[in-house]
Amino acid sequence: MDYISKQGDPNHPLYLLFHGTGGNEKDLVGLMDLIDEKASYLSFRGDVNEHGLLRFFKRVRPGVFDEEDLIARTAKYQEELQALIDTYQTNAQHVIALGYSNGANFIGSMLYHNETRIQTCALLHPMVPYQSIKPNALGGVSVCITAGKNDPICPYTESLQLQKDLDDAGAKTHLITTDQGHSIGQEELAQVKTWLHSQY
Repeated sequence: MDYISKQGDPNHPLYLLFHGTGGNEKDLVGLMDLIDEKASYLSFRGDVNEHGLLRFFKRVRPGVFDEEDLIARTAKYQEELQALIDTYQTNAQHVIALGYSNGANFIGSMLYHNETRIQTCALLHPMVPYQSIKPNALGGVSVCITAGKNDPICPYTESLQLQKDLDDAGAKTHLITTDQGHSIGQEELAQVKTWLHSQY
């Protein structure tokens, strides 16, 4: 598990950042200046190399995840995340997981297994992580999902299905819909910031 970190104001949350396919641990750090420059963060680097593109788990082909690999990597990450949270959280009021695309899907997988203390998540352009299992017992968890109606990589219907699965499991979800494709827009980011700040 490779990551970079920043120790911020202890009165602000600790953010766990997960980049998209082809990104790295530096990709989402710039967003923190816009979302909460006083927050602490741990920004992770995917350890799966797919033809030179870093990811957090393997896939069979674009749009089809290797669920066995995803289950194994999720379990490993969740175990190690607990120790990191205990170390970095200290006096932080909240731990917030924020991910984009592949990183959002990885956080989604953690939610489906529900083995961490993460209560707030922002998933930017996610898909449903599993076809074989459903999440459960997510009462008290809040999740913001952003979805582009013209997203060619993470179809809008996938994001809606993810929202339904999380709602059915007891999570409190908030959907932000844009007319964009797969990229993160400024208006989208502004709405995510507003929602995140409403959580603390």
